[in-house]
Amino acid sequence: MIAANNISLQYGKRVLFDEVNIKFTEGNCYGVIGANGAGKSTFLKILSNDIDPGSGNIVIEPGKRLAMLRQNHFEYDEVTVLNTVIMGHGKLWSLMQEKDAIYAKPDFSEADGIKASELEAEFAEMDGWNAEADAGSMLSGLGIKEESHDKLLKDIDSFHKKYKFEKNEKVGIPDDNELVNFRTSFLMEELAEYTQAITKKDSAAALDALVDIVYIALGTAWLFNLPFERAWEQVQKANMSKIRTKSKSKKRGTSFDVVKPKGWTAPDIEQIIEEEREKQNENISNRV
Repeated sequence: MIAANNISLQYGKRVLFDEVNIKFTEGNCYGVIGANGAGKSTFLKILSNDIDPGSGNIVIEPGKRLAMLRQNHFEYDEVTVLNTVIMGHGKLWSLMQEKDAIYAKPDFSEADGIKASELEAEFAEMDGWNAEADAGSMLSGLGIKEESHDKLLKDIDSFHKKYKFEKNEKVGIPDDNELVNFRTSFLMEELAEYTQAITKKDSAAALDALVDIVYIALGTAWLFNLPFERAWEQVQKANMSKIRTKSKSKKRGTSFDVVKPKGWTAPDIEQIIEEEREKQNENISNRV
């Protein structure tokens, strides 16, 4: 449990927080929302002890600790996804690095052995042997599959960096029409290959085309700076509320169909994009 007690903060005449009281309890997932400049990032920095409030205090349950992933995502390019989580425990991560450096010495001495044993004892006291398992469990709980845990974060966009595709600075379709046309024709090309593979009953070619379609789709969303994961969650939620019927589908040429039930709510993709733009603008203003 994390509690913010009577938190107040003021910059000049501008009051950001006035005696804010809130508790974050175990087992829940919280989101902080608000208009640009409302103080969302500032409040998180108060929770993580990066900023001292004008008054009030933050209380963390004994035996618990708080870890925070900084907004500078490129800071973790050379780190695996799993280790990025472990780095949230700064003291444990530093100890692991120091321990590994000692064991890697080509001229490992008796003094190094003594130091290593001291570090091992401290490592055990901090439950370090379960750090990877705990981090893996946390990632899996967030829907990140195990096969992705050991990937470098930079591998997500390595293809685009290799071929000098620049990520759009703003959220949305870039003004570079040549890039947009290239990505679109690339996708249509793979769709045509998939259709051809299905016609020929060629499973290998169909799978290859499907993987390329997903690869291109994810890469295009990354290049366009679009919040793919958030949109995916909303689309998945909306699709799971559809129903299968026995009525024929003229559109798809099938003896059944999957349709939207009465009162079906479409995913609000425009809202997701707008929220992403607001977040980007806030990050820029914070850097300034």
